[in-house]
Amino acid sequence: MHRRNAEGEKAAMEGLRNQVECLVLGSSHAVFGYFAEGAEFNLADVSADLRLNRELLSYWLERGMSRLKRVVVFFDVFSPGNVMERSSEGFRIIPYVRLYGFGRGHAVRTDTSIGCDYAF
Repeated sequence: MHRRNAEGEKAAMEGLRNQVECLVLGSSHAVFGYFAEGAEFNLADVSADLRLNRELLSYWLERGMSRLKRVVVFFDVFSPGNVMERSSEGFRIIPYVRLYGFGRGHAVRTDTSIGCDYAF
């Protein structure tokens, strides 16, 4: 299972946000298929949905990204209708709730078959 260091990624982005010219968003295709170089930053995550990507983009734009020129969003066959919190990958929203405040108020799947209750 792919695990992110969400705290480290957010701290890195905070320090680099005014140097980033290309921001990459999307799901696993972007995580494993796009290797950021130079003034690029890859914020993609496994099973990330379009709403999460929009929230990430809005979050960082509100904090200022003075050199941003491009946003690359990986859109694949699984993107339409995908809602991270309602999938078996719903646990992946937890760092976004804790660090960014995303996901609050959304209907989140509780799946006891995987031994995890991630409703909030």
